[in-house]
Amino acid sequence: MLNQLLSRARFNELKKIALSGGSTQSNDVLIYEEFAFMESFDETNNILSWHMLRAGTLEDYKILKQIYKNNVDKLTEKVKSFVEEEINAHYSDVDVTDFKEDIKKYDQLITNGGTANTSSMNYTYSEDYYKNKINLIIKSKVFISDLNSEGSEGSFIDIFSFMEKHEELKDLKLIFDLSSIHSIELDKAINEKFYEDHKKNKEMGRGYNYAVVEGAGPIGLYTTFKLFIEGINVTLLNDRSEEYTREQFILLDRKWIYQLNLILGTQFDQLFNEENSMAKLLPNHVGIVIMKNFETALMNHHEQALKKIIAKKTKDIRNIFGEDYINARKLAKLAINGKAYDKEYINGLPFNTHFGSNFLGIPFDLLLCAGGANDRIRDNFLEEPQVLTESKNYSSIYIDKADPEIKITEGDYTYLSKSMIEMGIHLQKQGFYEFIVSSNISHHLKTRYVNIINFIIYGVMEDGYGYLTTPHNNFNREMLDLHVFELKQRISIATNTPNALANFIEEIKAEMNENPHWEEYYMDFIKELENKWAIALFKYLASLYGHDADKLIVETEENEGCDEEDDENLYFKILSSNTFWIKIKGVENPAKRYRTENDSAIVAAVGDANTSAHFFTGSGLSTGKSSNEQLNLKDMIEEALKEVRNRVLEKTKVHLNILPGIYGDENY
Repeated sequence: MLNQLLSRARFNELKKIALSGGSTQSNDVLIYEEFAFMESFDETNNILSWHMLRAGTLEDYKILKQIYKNNVDKLTEKVKSFVEEEINAHYSDVDVTDFKEDIKKYDQLITNGGTANTSSMNYTYSEDYYKNKINLIIKSKVFISDLNSEGSEGSFIDIFSFMEKHEELKDLKLIFDLSSIHSIELDKAINEKFYEDHKKNKEMGRGYNYAVVEGAGPIGLYTTFKLFIEGINVTLLNDRSEEYTREQFILLDRKWIYQLNLILGTQFDQLFNEENSMAKLLPNHVGIVIMKNFETALMNHHEQALKKIIAKKTKDIRNIFGEDYINARKLAKLAINGKAYDKEYINGLPFNTHFGSNFLGIPFDLLLCAGGANDRIRDNFLEEPQVLTESKNYSSIYIDKADPEIKITEGDYTYLSKSMIEMGIHLQKQGFYEFIVSSNISHHLKTRYVNIINFIIYGVMEDGYGYLTTPHNNFNREMLDLHVFELKQRISIATNTPNALANFIEEIKAEMNENPHWEEYYMDFIKELENKWAIALFKYLASLYGHDADKLIVETEENEGCDEEDDENLYFKILSSNTFWIKIKGVENPAKRYRTENDSAIVAAVGDANTSAHFFTGSGLSTGKSSNEQLNLKDMIEEALKEVRNRVLEKTKVHLNILPGIYGDENY
């Protein structure tokens, strides 16, 4: 028995986080109210402590309390030192609004071709005045980013709630607000810092000089950036076509957001904060973003940073090669971007066929596979993934608004759990019965699923004769778990698919495989079936917020522009609707060392190539800072990646059942 604020399940979750060295995600760390409860809890004179003693958890609680208190104390000391050394030592008072205005003025000044000492620009302050402010903002960004790196205080406690409510951490809010400032000149200064960090770390000679990152999704791009800062020359490989896009919305954990705030600079504002941005920061600093837009922002930043860094590195190399500019620039490119190697050297061949000086392909000390759950290079170098969970079918729907001022729900993100029976009237109005009966699918499937609306509402089972029917006395009807993201221009709905609909689509696909000459017809049938489900779901959602479903006109590609527009109606268009199966896969051994007579290299799987995350949760990203230790790096990487796997599974089990025997860590 525990207090309602700290239930037994929550106690066990906090215990796992504390004993495993912190969480990889910020939405399960200790919030301020839980900390305040711990601090006020008297272990020697309390009925709750008596219950904990009987349950054998009191000693664990004391250890837990001390671990979290240590992190709060460390954070308090860090904030105090930063404020004293970086702020109070240089400024009598810091007004964030004034900082923003000054940084904006400096951008305007440089854009107009002047310097801060140009009197014609009517600027009161010197160039050093503006650069000092830029320097403080960069230090604030790094400070917040570091707090949220793997194993730091942000892995144990909720930085956001503590800076709002803890009396001794009020200054953390000031640092955070400073870190949120962006400008063009700040971008330049940050890229300069990244390059200087790269040089400094390279000079330390950690023994790993070349890395290949395979996969240019968010995980691959982020990994490339982190490796470069650590002094490693990185080759980024991407086998996606130019037409490859991913339209789905994803949730970005605050740990991602705090890292992106540092990395992306002004592109962070373009991605999240501009009026028509196809992304949104929620009040708790979790981000909603379309995957395609997220990848584009990261790629654009890499390309812009690459140009600046190559120019900087060229200048450094010319100090060695004199005026041999071409040679210097070539070496600079090779050191920054492995695409400078001619691609024909690796066509049809595995990467790094030989190690050491006699290699055929791209040289590396580290190969990080970030190609997603179906990464074939991961399969070749490490192992094929195993299935870790049951399979479950989900629906994903994207709808564009004709009028961006229309609001369907009440917030940017909404979660609803509703009985499937409430969908009945909206399913009927989509004409499922008529659609199936008038179709050209087999008589067997028509007869089997003609009653699909009842199957969706009340559930479905197969009797002893192969016929489908609704379960008798079914008191555990299916529930709709709706995750709704609403931005100004677009609405995304993600939910579990009713079993009857998921099974019907699978049986249609099986029939299509038996009649390949009818493939196009069957695919069109499935598409229209999914659109009917999507429209019914959208209208049901809108009705929950007082909208008249009959006045919501939802167009598809097939019926776009068929109806004459009416001012009384609201118009929408389905951008995409589909159903799909989700199961979590992962590798048991995510890292391996390859050795030759004189050389060795480490191969590791990261992100979804390690353990694929459920799309209702964040990806398995580690935001860790590199260690100076070279001792058995492979084991360090493997341990960290296995911890990521366990945390991904811990989040996933809310949505999918984990298969027996999967957890390998006794703490889980």
